[in-house]
Amino acid sequence: MVMAALQEKLLKDLEQEGYPARIISATHLKDIEQEIASLFDSGIAQRSLYQEVLDHWKYDYASECPEAKSLIIVAMPQPIIKMRLSWQGQPHEIIIPPTYNFKMDRLVIDLINKVLEPEGYRIVRAAVPQKLMAVHSGLSEYGRNNVSYIPGFGSYYRLLTFVSDIPCTHDNWQAVKTMQACDNCHACIKSCPTQAINPERFIINIDRCLTFWNESDTIPDWVDRGSHNALIGCLRCQKVCPQNARHEQVVIMNQLFSEEELTLILDDTEIDKLPEQLVNTLKEHNLDYLYRERLLARNLRLLLDKDERMACSR
Repeated sequence: MVMAALQEKLLKDLEQEGYPARIISATHLKDIEQEIASLFDSGIAQRSLYQEVLDHWKYDYASECPEAKSLIIVAMPQPIIKMRLSWQGQPHEIIIPPTYNFKMDRLVIDLINKVLEPEGYRIVRAAVPQKLMAVHSGLSEYGRNNVSYIPGFGSYYRLLTFVSDIPCTHDNWQAVKTMQACDNCHACIKSCPTQAINPERFIINIDRCLTFWNESDTIPDWVDRGSHNALIGCLRCQKVCPQNARHEQVVIMNQLFSEEELTLILDDTEIDKLPEQLVNTLKEHNLDYLYRERLLARNLRLLLDKDERMACSR
């Protein structure tokens, strides 16, 4: 198949399944690496706060894909999940934001392989700054809250990036863009519970970001316990964003865990001592990694305690 036609087919097949995508040259891995380095060199970002993710990011795929020529960036729409639970006889609603559902990854991988493998090409998952990559590819634009937005999706999607040996016939690389709609809008700034959004720039103060802290091992004492609003991450700035008004989709999950299972979770029971059915439920709903990182029990407790305080204040 002619190379341009192969790329067009790949993008079309992904689009038809609801996954918009872009392809850029793999040479931009070096550009992204340098751009990230400049943020730290200029003092805009503190290296110590990003060290864990910096250790995860990778810009050289010579061993995994020696003939790397392109980067494929794919977006998958994802809903907000509401888990309805009962704890100590009281109903609770626990929010899981988009982007934390990994189950759909396999669908995208299989779809890309279905197009490329018969033509002799392959893909490798890339651990890169995906929002920045997506914005440079033209797939999305930055919002003031440092979240990226895609027309028709808002910010409710998950990104996947792949390195491939398929030649890049049309490089979509472009300068970083921010949404014009943000110019005269301050909704996210006003809604941020920890004042993490800087009105002067489109890079947040990560050391103030609630998502950063509730994904970390320790939450500082200065973080107001009443500010927590999701099992992992934070949705405050996205919920009030006018660009998301027409794109919010919600999936309700009723009684995912019994009170007995919640007790085991909140007690932070070793995972190999949990009932098999509970472990399977955690895996099915992409919660096992939170459990293994010992974040699930802590964050769930914060939300349950918040609900209890609110109930007592009524």
